[in-house]
Amino acid sequence: MTDPINRYLSAFLDLGITVNVIMAPASFLLYEYAPQFFRQGFWYIAIFAWTIVYMKDVWNGSSIFKKLFGLKIVDFKTNETALPYKSVVRNTTLLLFLPIEMLWLFVNPSRKLGDLLAGTKVVETEKLSFRKSFKNLSAAKNTHNIWLLGAATLIIVTIEMWLYMSFILSFHL
Repeated sequence: MTDPINRYLSAFLDLGITVNVIMAPASFLLYEYAPQFFRQGFWYIAIFAWTIVYMKDVWNGSSIFKKLFGLKIVDFKTNETALPYKSVVRNTTLLLFLPIEMLWLFVNPSRKLGDLLAGTKVVETEKLSFRKSFKNLSAAKNTHNIWLLGAATLIIVTIEMWLYMSFILSFHL
């Protein structure tokens, strides 16, 4: 069983870096300095950022922060490194169900709802330094279809973002 604190810290840093490094500055610049008709660009930035979040684990089953905390995503049945598409599928629940996902980890620390959907689990592995984590990304295997997976992920994120906004806006009407 994996340590829930390491899973929370890894997830917090993965999401926090994406939000604080990409979303926050871009949103500020768009809303502060862009003319009114450019402000819709926020949604493009949000879609791009969530695409990064969804694809963060496609390189050898770990994001940089998972590598730092010694965590890896593996196939539930075979215990082999999860295929890149499974890593994306397991993250598709984040946008719509993030609060439920965070609470679910208390119930089952080794498998979130996305893991159940993708047939994956998180296991403990060797912790890597920040420098080794980046080197590990560049030596990743199974990256031949990453661009195609990225395009598919972009479409999934766009649909989920539309569903999310439709749901939110339905309460304001």
